[in-house]
Amino acid sequence: MDVAWPAASEVSRYLAVGALESANGLIRHVGSEASPIETAHAIASCRDLGLVDAADTIIAYAGGRARREVLQILQSLNQQGRRADADTLLTRALSTPR
Repeated sequence: MDVAWPAASEVSRYLAVGALESANGLIRHVGSEASPIETAHAIASCRDLGLVDAADTIIAYAGGRARREVLQILQSLNQQGRRADADTLLTRALSTPR
């Protein structure tokens, strides 16, 4: 399956062999440091591959980002039709103390 964030396949492989630290490193990076568009693609790609926990963890990291970046991620998720993920991210961002 082709996905918008190719590293999702790596995350899947890492999880399959129990390399949790490697998987979490990619997840943490894309959730907190990658471009907002890449973060939105990562969330969607992980969902598409059935990596529900990975997608939720990316959202958790993304919720702590700067407001403008959160808004850019939200916009991209909405443009992709990922309303549930956008709502989850919005809830997470609003519950994160600033």
